[in-house]
Amino acid sequence: MAPLVPVYFSHQFELILAFFIGVAFGFVLEQAGFGSSRRLVGLFYGYDFTVLRVFFTAGITAMAGVLLLGHVGLLDLGLIYVNPTFLRAALVGGGIMGLGFVIGGFCPGTSICAAVTGKVDAMAFVLGATLGVFAFMEVYPWMEGVYLAQNLGNLRISDLLGVSPNVFALGMIAMAVGAFVLVDHLEFRNKDVDTLRMARQGRILVAALTIAVVGFVIVMPSHADVVHMRLEKARAAGFDVPRIPADHFARELANSYRKYNVIDVRSAEEYEAGHLPLAINVPLGQMEQRGWRALLTQRLRTNVYYADDPAMAAEACALADLLGRGENMALRETRQEFNELFYSEEMPVARGSQDAWRARRKIGEELKKLDETEARFAAPVKTTVQPAKGGCS
Repeated sequence: MAPLVPVYFSHQFELILAFFIGVAFGFVLEQAGFGSSRRLVGLFYGYDFTVLRVFFTAGITAMAGVLLLGHVGLLDLGLIYVNPTFLRAALVGGGIMGLGFVIGGFCPGTSICAAVTGKVDAMAFVLGATLGVFAFMEVYPWMEGVYLAQNLGNLRISDLLGVSPNVFALGMIAMAVGAFVLVDHLEFRNKDVDTLRMARQGRILVAALTIAVVGFVIVMPSHADVVHMRLEKARAAGFDVPRIPADHFARELANSYRKYNVIDVRSAEEYEAGHLPLAINVPLGQMEQRGWRALLTQRLRTNVYYADDPAMAAEACALADLLGRGENMALRETRQEFNELFYSEEMPVARGSQDAWRARRKIGEELKKLDETEARFAAPVKTTVQPAKGGCS
């Protein structure tokens, strides 16, 4: 859940969430019967297919949920960590774990759950797994070549097959339904028919809901698509956004600069070549990135966008309105026009214009001093957003 946490919860609260999620996960495992080695190995001996049903159900439900959350813009799919595929190590390790599963009757997760409930065989399994971890650490230097061989990178099966995640999801659901039908047929011969029929109805409901969710994702436009369609409509209408004149904005900055975020939407190179005082660089093409979400959604300051082209600043303002809930305005003048107004060294000839020139020069000097002393406090801390690492063994 890491791609959700930085937006909606603090990192400290994430630890509390992790605790309660872990307790709930263990409780569900035990209630599903996964604390019993007899039930777990029943899959391999053909008398109990609970493991297959639960894992398939959990897999397709989580898959549909991830696709839906990503589709509506609540989950950044780019931040979901994909374990790198070391093919040889995966085959050897999978074989060892599968053999240990059959012999010991547990996998790593279920062994912890069973050990906590007092099962001695699970405690022995956990002890053996721990010794195995330490043994692997000691012999790793001699096994590193095997462990890192055939590195295929962060590979997804859908990429390997050359299909979209949505098509792959439908294929997985079809595979799950097929597995459910097959094991139901096998178990109908040995168990209570009425009980199995009720369980089958529940699985049919899960399959139908996941198919409906994936179908919704395929048919309906995503959150990003909706944002871009609305942006195109705003562009066709000439970007009717609030615009603030340079004179008014400069006076506001000089007197109450903490009420505003000055946002330069040009490229990083253009920003480094010269920018307005107290300006933050958020290139227009990067505004949709997750790292700027907090800036666009905050409501404490008004975001004022500027560029070398007023239309570009207006587009950034319109896009910010679509992406966030903050107050946004576009500077009516360009950066060059702003500089000419407040930093011009040449006094105009007309006497009536000289007073305005002096007043603007005074404001320009005040803005320069602010930029030198306060810019580091006005600019937000730039953070690097990386995929959360982890996963189930």
